[in-house]
Amino acid sequence: MYTGGQRVNDADSNSFHEKESTGMATFANNIHTKSSSLSTHTSAQAEANDLGALIFEYGTSRCKLGYAGEDFPHVYESILSRRVGKDHFQVAKEAKEMESDTEGICDWLMKMGTTNLQVDWIERPLLLVERPFNTLDRSANKSISTGRGVDMKETDSRMRRPTGKVRNSGSVPIRNHLDSDHTKENIKQTRKVREDMVQVLMEQLGLPALFCSKSSVLACYANARTSGLVVEMGATYTSISTIQEGYAFRYPRTQMIEFGGFDLDAFLQSRLHSQWEAQNLCTELKHPLWTYYTQAKESSLCHVADTTFLEDENTQLPRIQYELPDKTIISLGTERFSVAEHYFKCDTDDKRPTPTPSNGMSLSDLVCEVGAFTTETDARRDLFQNIIVTGGSSCFENLTTRLEKEAVASLQKRSFSATGNTQPSTNTNSGFIGAGNNLRVKVIAAQPQERKIGSFLGGSIVGSLGSFHEMWMSKAEYAEHGPSLIHKKCP
Repeated sequence: MYTGGQRVNDADSNSFHEKESTGMATFANNIHTKSSSLSTHTSAQAEANDLGALIFEYGTSRCKLGYAGEDFPHVYESILSRRVGKDHFQVAKEAKEMESDTEGICDWLMKMGTTNLQVDWIERPLLLVERPFNTLDRSANKSISTGRGVDMKETDSRMRRPTGKVRNSGSVPIRNHLDSDHTKENIKQTRKVREDMVQVLMEQLGLPALFCSKSSVLACYANARTSGLVVEMGATYTSISTIQEGYAFRYPRTQMIEFGGFDLDAFLQSRLHSQWEAQNLCTELKHPLWTYYTQAKESSLCHVADTTFLEDENTQLPRIQYELPDKTIISLGTERFSVAEHYFKCDTDDKRPTPTPSNGMSLSDLVCEVGAFTTETDARRDLFQNIIVTGGSSCFENLTTRLEKEAVASLQKRSFSATGNTQPSTNTNSGFIGAGNNLRVKVIAAQPQERKIGSFLGGSIVGSLGSFHEMWMSKAEYAEHGPSLIHKKCP
């Protein structure tokens, strides 16, 4: 087992997990079988139909809602796409704020469930996919938004008007790191946010049962694993989580930066804005203009370079033309590689607070830093051999290869002491850290389409297990113990 880390549950509930350890081990063993046979729609589908469980994941870019045992959600809805009359960054801000609006999410669920799925919620158990710890912490502790967190007014004013100039020589800044304020008080507030969500779902929807699980844990299951370093690359955040045997750990073994696909959209928009103006592109389109920037980014035109990509040294790169749905032609030159390169740049903004070890680190450095907090040798080896990449922003071609290569290079520069601290290493053997540690790196990634819904697929697997009814919090249990029971039933 891991040492030195804090599990999802508090210390006062350790006895509960000792009691449940045997069941959890059996559940973990079942994951491998279920994940490999999910797409066959055989036994998993039959069990899912018997339980009638639904899976729901809220995302700032896409919300997913569907049945357990299925390999794609019935509702894959972009909340932003319906806000035609609003500015992209204003809509993105509203989508982030809605994450803490439990009643708003419940209303959306009620609408989608009844109109798209024709379900009666009082008959349907629900598996709720929870975001990483730090997004909940952000919702629980609004004070993070001032001083050390994101000042949305400043962010909007900096990114709303494309100028072609971005700080740090074209680098989109990693805006902040939210784990450094992780205190007991913050954990209490996080628990309160979780309980509020449970209360609203159980009472307003009238659910017969509810189960909650972290997105990182479910992403592990979707890749037929119960342990690993999960790299979630979403629209508004990038998170690295330590998972062991189905348990997620808090800071410092889960860390998050507020940087994601929306930031890359903003960068690409700043580069292409002059082309849009030159062609007098009208706004009378079926979708907002920003969706076309996103399409250009995700259309396989944008790649991750094999090595560090410097725009100044690649100005002669041939431009590739891309036709928008309305037949407008745009062209991409260095932008094809500079967009995704931001994940591999180090933020050197001197004005940004530097209270945490991850400041000034690229994605690969941060992955290695999080893995370093696991002090047990065998567990650490298991983590680095199971670096799982998921999320819509991870779908750039060549990203996994580059991440693996740079993680190896980062590990070569450091060695691990018995306490998990890192020190420079003189060892040059590829794939090893320090003398005698025999630590190799392996990045695991599903096909791009599956990465976009990785957590949903993991939830679909869990919801189709025959033992799922033993895991959830039933309506009777909720009535007896209240929403706080969720912390023990769903650690």
